[in-house]
Amino acid sequence: MLFFIPMRVLGVQLLHDFAGRHPPVRTWVQSWLAEVKRCTWKRPQDIKDRYRAASIVGQFVIFNVKDCRMATLVAYRVGIVNVKWIGTHDEYMKINWESASNESRGRQD
Repeated sequence: MLFFIPMRVLGVQLLHDFAGRHPPVRTWVQSWLAEVKRCTWKRPQDIKDRYRAASIVGQFVIFNVKDCRMATLVAYRVGIVNVKWIGTHDEYMKINWESASNESRGRQD
């Protein structure tokens, strides 16, 4: 019998802080957190099936949040979503996500 544990979310305070500064995303953040805590993602396609606008960039899963972007690392085997960054679209465009993905490999965050 297979037993799947719902995802745990790390970096929640980062989301709350950002939502406090950007009220238009507050409802999305609350809904996303509630939904993810019920999910049992086992592969990137599970995320893409639900969030079609999500992108896989290197190790990161990038979610579109209204006019903002959120970068997460997902540890599928242990059921952890780690919110690493959230910001405006303009801020997102200034980051080289492929390079950032390579820098995060091997780190224990």
